[in-house]
Amino acid sequence: MLRITIDKGTSLMTFKLEGRVAGEWVDELERAWLEEAGRGKLINVDLTGVTFVDEEGKKLLGRIVERGSNLYATDCMNRSIIEQIMRKRHPHAGNGLNHSLHSQVR
Repeated sequence: MLRITIDKGTSLMTFKLEGRVAGEWVDELERAWLEEAGRGKLINVDLTGVTFVDEEGKKLLGRIVERGSNLYATDCMNRSIIEQIMRKRHPHAGNGLNHSLHSQVR
């Protein structure tokens, strides 16, 4: 199961995810994100409450980043997932996080 809570601020929107970004829930997240992505607001995706992300979920999160949204988390597992996604998008980042990656993995 995946709970998606959307906080719609004036210039910033936050998707707070809780549960599993896997299976059918990947499609549900994509539908919700696409519905809001065209509204011209910056979107942050909070992964702190996520307990598992499958490969399709990682691919979707990568597409979300490519379209200008930010991912963040406070726990080690999800910070590692964000780092993996960002390294795929920026393969020359080396072993450590560069400045632009670090700002998204907080």
